Amino acid sequence: MNKLHKVAALLLISMCQPLLANHVTLSAQWDGSEDVIEPFPGTCTGAGDLAYRQFAPIRVSQSGQYQVGDASDALPGNLVAAVYSGNFDPANPDTNRVVVFDQGGPAPLEPGQDYIVVVQHWCENVAPAAFAVSLSGPGSISGENVVVSPAGTLGLLDGTEPMADFGGVMQHYELSDPFVAEATGNYWFADVSVFDRLDMVIRVYEGAFDAGDTQAGLVATRDDFGDVLLAAGKTYRFVITSYVPGNIGEWHWVLFPPGALGLNAGLNGAWYNPATDGQGVLLDVFTENRLVFLAWFTFDLERPAGDAEPMIGDAGQRWFTASGNYRDGDRSVGLTLYNSTGGVFDSGTPPVDTTEYGTAELDFEDCLNGTLTYDIPAGPASGVIPLTRIAGDHLALCASLGTTGPGVITN
Repeated sequence: MNKLHKVAALLLISMCQPLLANHVTLSAQWDGSEDVIEPFPGTCTGAGDLAYRQFAPIRVSQSGQYQVGDASDALPGNLVAAVYSGNFDPANPDTNRVVVFDQGGPAPLEPGQDYIVVVQHWCENVAPAAFAVSLSGPGSISGENVVVSPAGTLGLLDGTEPMADFGGVMQHYELSDPFVAEATGNYWFADVSVFDRLDMVIRVYEGAFDAGDTQAGLVATRDDFGDVLLAAGKTYRFVITSYVPGNIGEWHWVLFPPGALGLNAGLNGAWYNPATDGQGVLLDVFTENRLVFLAWFTFDLERPAGDAEPMIGDAGQRWFTASGNYRDGDRSVGLTLYNSTGGVFDSGTPPVDTTEYGTAELDFEDCLNGTLTYDIPAGPASGVIPLTRIAGDHLALCASLGTTGPGVITN
């Protein structure tokens, strides 16, 4: 009998707990090639025609009110979102429109019906710029462009969570699972629940979170919107609290990855392959001239034969230089390799002879990782060298200079 009472009590508790909504995002990038239509009603009167994008049809599994939110509200990709039933006709944008929102609001959706989400620039066309719309509701949301929100970006504060001292104020908090950054750069946060649910604050910690010392390992605190520099391969934890201590409710935030990296002065410095320690390159990016210069310190293909010793240095040492021009936004650059011969230490005579010696391509995955692909016919030698920074002093500079903003949400 006792067991039955316990089971009944657990069932009653679970029935009283609010169900956590399903959350997804739709994300893309304004690239300046979009068609334009007149502004959606109640948004940007007198702004002139504005660019729009439409996503593939979505469907929901359950009737109810679904929340639509602009995750780009504080970004250059700021938008207005509209939901259409069945189809969208740019020549008649008022037809089939269910709702239109700036920032966010509810949309009544039914299963078995295709819905089209159409977004439009807020008041002015801005490109390039990434954007995202969040959708959440009682049923699952499916569609070709739908990205399911990852664990740790949504939850529910109900007042039963553990508490910690955050700046002299005791608050309930939720702790995310470990998050490993895939790329080094600025990650952008958007609190979409601020528009219609719980206004929350997110704190980012490197490594573990210590509830007894909430300042230890703290990387950043963000409210509503913001960005934070995360390094590839490092593990972070996200801690969620309400903005007003004691408030409870459902929360949801959106995480934008770093935008596409472009060559920039923050990449300057020393790079090497840890597997061949003692060799490497020194890099300079001259942004005013769109020029990359590289000095490569390495060795001959084989150790020198015989017993002859050099007067200075090592007989097997080799160094090359390389340079090449790039365009704004490029993350890679083609280089011409040069070999300098005939000189004498710290002397202008005899003159040094510099000749073309091969080609190379320098490509950067992010502010921490790159590759050098080389082809030296005189060697002959060709291959690919993975590169990483020797020091991380320029990471923040690279992240701020290398992208125009967040990237598109794809996972």
